[in-house]
Amino acid sequence: MIAFMVALAASTWLLAPARHHLRAPPHPRARAGAVPLCTAEPTRLMLVDDQDGLRNAVRSYLVHNGFKCDAFSGVAAAFDAISKGLLPDLIITDVLMPDIDGYQLLRRVRADPRLGGVPVVLLTAKGFSSDRIDGFNAGASAYVSKPFEPEELLSVINALLANARLAEVSVSHGSPRRSQPVQPPLRTRSYP
Repeated sequence: MIAFMVALAASTWLLAPARHHLRAPPHPRARAGAVPLCTAEPTRLMLVDDQDGLRNAVRSYLVHNGFKCDAFSGVAAAFDAISKGLLPDLIITDVLMPDIDGYQLLRRVRADPRLGGVPVVLLTAKGFSSDRIDGFNAGASAYVSKPFEPEELLSVINALLANARLAEVSVSHGSPRRSQPVQPPLRTRSYP
């Protein structure tokens, strides 16, 4: 009963329209020949979460805000879709899932040459700083703790997509770019 009430509240809460949107039409006085950050084609998101109510509510919210969102209940189903040619622009995943957790999904995404640069958002109830550190060390682009405001998730998605598009624009204009992602040295802070 409690799970149903949480799912119902989440779906009602997550369906409010957002005020800001990445795919706004280009400014009418945009410089001729400029590469727009927004596209006419909806951005494809992949959502992986084992909780049906939350997954459906988040998917509905994202679709309502103009995204194309493919939702999966587990990592195996998501990678099956990827193997069949579904290549998302951004992945949102829960961390705690029964078969394969979000950290393992993240490692598999970073190891796949087709997906290595795709932003990954960890959406989870694990909100301790050590959990966030583990997520960032595994290669997460962002970490959103549950419960969350839908506008926060939308802002994180929009910022990551804008940064990814800026990187694409700089590469297409001949800016120097490393062919391989840089792996920063792992530094941990020790406390006395």
